[in-house]
Amino acid sequence: MWYTLPWGFDEFFYEYLPEKWIIKVHVFEKPEKVTTIGQSSLRTFDASSQMWPLPICSLPHVVLSDCIETLNLSYYNTPIPINFLSTLRNITLANSINCLNDCSLLPITIRSIRILLFYTHPNYMLPNWPVVFDSLSKLSELTSLRIFMYDLPKTIDDRNCQTIAKVARLFSDFGFYFRYKFDVSDGSEFETIFNDHAKFITQLCHCILSLCLDKQPYYSVDNEHCGLTMWF
Repeated sequence: MWYTLPWGFDEFFYEYLPEKWIIKVHVFEKPEKVTTIGQSSLRTFDASSQMWPLPICSLPHVVLSDCIETLNLSYYNTPIPINFLSTLRNITLANSINCLNDCSLLPITIRSIRILLFYTHPNYMLPNWPVVFDSLSKLSELTSLRIFMYDLPKTIDDRNCQTIAKVARLFSDFGFYFRYKFDVSDGSEFETIFNDHAKFITQLCHCILSLCLDKQPYYSVDNEHCGLTMWF
């Protein structure tokens, strides 16, 4: 099935935590005396509020609007106006959850979003799930949503579990995962927390299935029961 999905094997993708970045956009800056620009080869754009202080919307729209298909944002604090990116299809957000609070700032062409939340990294904050999901529900072409939560010291409460379950049905491909940087199988201090995460994943799976009365989705649960993937 991975041929139809935006990320078939998540373990093969690097984590979008910037240490060194090559900003390639300056190559495509428009000279003053040139009136036309040919199609550029830029397809993926990486941006970080720590490594690159200029807001993305300050760059010339002619540079970005017709060439960016994938956007990786790290450590942005507020919603960011990128609705001029008319070819944007995929977004990965690392500790930038507030970028999803206002869907009017996002292009309607987005088809897949990955949310990465790292508890031990800068700009971490828990999402306001109702606000985020209400915004995402208005993106008509969005079909894939994957959420990864790293090193979370406390699992998600029951009320937000119900919210997540209700919204999951809006997508044809949905995933929710808890992850840790360290092995928890040998008496780690995170083992108890990981067990709570496993209970949450089981609860989330049951909640989604109970809401899908007309057609049961296909689903897969990680061996450690800390990740859930569903296809509707």
